Amino acid sequence: MKTLYLLCVCSALALVCYSGCSGDDCTDTSDCFRGETCVDGTCEETSNNANNQNNGNNVNNVNNVNNVNNANNSNNGNNSNNANNSNNSNNGNNVNNVNNSELCVIDPFGNQCSDDDYEDNDEWNAEMLPLDQQSWCDNGALVKTEDSFSGTLCPGDPGDFHRLQIDNRTPGKCLAPQFTLEMVIQLDPPCTTDLVDVRPYSFFDRPEQTNLCDEDNVQCTASADGSTRTIQWVRSEEQIVDPRLMIKPLQDNIQVNYTVTFKVIQ
Repeated sequence: MKTLYLLCVCSALALVCYSGCSGDDCTDTSDCFRGETCVDGTCEETSNNANNQNNGNNVNNVNNVNNVNNANNSNNGNNSNNANNSNNSNNGNNVNNVNNSELCVIDPFGNQCSDDDYEDNDEWNAEMLPLDQQSWCDNGALVKTEDSFSGTLCPGDPGDFHRLQIDNRTPGKCLAPQFTLEMVIQLDPPCTTDLVDVRPYSFFDRPEQTNLCDEDNVQCTASADGSTRTIQWVRSEEQIVDPRLMIKPLQDNIQVNYTVTFKVIQ
């Protein structure tokens, strides 16, 4: 029995030494028991601190990755916001463009607007002659190639109707057999074509019923912001040149100043 007991004790000690004894000489960790590390030529138990340190590094690495991801996500969010801001900015510009073209729409209640010098020219066949018909030709020479006048549309005004006359009778005849009459109408503030209708017409036309801008010898254009209308009208010589012009609001709450420039091109 004593012999058996001693054998058991020796076996247990051998197992303990196999798994945990330290102090043996070594060249590298492969010379040591499991759970030991070769440090300065001696087998020592592997430190939990080293494992903890590695675990800490792993945690830090994970944290670093998370931080990078968070930073990226944050940047992506900022980029998204920037994109939204850019879109909002563009939308804002569009809104401003629309508003600029509608500045001629006003609140008529309590508003004060003074008639221009050419009232009452509110309808067809009540046109006014704002320019001197004798001032264009002199002894057969075209001495003036352009002239202009200004007017105002007040709220409730049905429209303004004007006519231009050029005395081209002999012996003062000064116009070529064919020439172009250009009319440039500046609106202040700008007012688009759906708010103010501008068109030329002749003595035989009712402008609301006949649009000469559809004719081959007439070209009518409008600027995108509604500030300028340009009419070019190819005409043949006459003793009295007598073109007409209608400036008509399409709503009752329109107020706009305008300048009309007539130009002879030949």
